[in-house]
Order: sequence, then C-alpha cells, then structure tokens
Amino acid sequence: MTTASATISSKRQITIPSVFFKQFGFSKGDLLIFKKEVDGIKIKKALDLVNEIAGSFQVPEHMKNVDIDEAIRIGKEEHFKNQK
Repeated sequence: MTTASATISSKRQITIPSVFFKQFGFSKGDLLIFKKEVDGIKIKKALDLVNEIAGSFQVPEHMKNVDIDEAIRIGKEEHFKNQK
C-alpha cells in the first residue's frame, strides 16, 4: 500500500503527491470529482466518470472521450440551437 501526505493551503488547495498523480494518470488541467465515502473521500477524473456511465445510456459518438466541460458546452449549444 502506497502512502503519501499533502497539506491544505490557505486557499483550500492541495498538491496531489506525484506517486498518485502518475499512478492514476492525472494531467494538468484535469477536472476531478470528489465523492464522500463512508471511510473518506474518493477522487477520480471526471472524464473517467463520463466514460464509466457511457455504457448506461446512448452517448453520441462525437461525445465519447470529450472533456466534461467541452461536452457540457456542446450539449448546451445543441440543446439551445434546437429550441429556436
């Protein structure tokens, strides 16, 4: 089991220890999702979550592996274009 520590800054920021940053394939600019668990917090990339739930419903091919913020932008654009 790998263990590392991080300190929360005055701006409520933490630096992910490099061992976990590399192990979980994080990249600069990744959007992360925090989920409360019984025994702590689970952190995962938002893109991983999108890919996990992609099998639960029909995802248009052009939206697969798209960054979550970009997918939201595209979805809003398509939704409001159809409202006109």
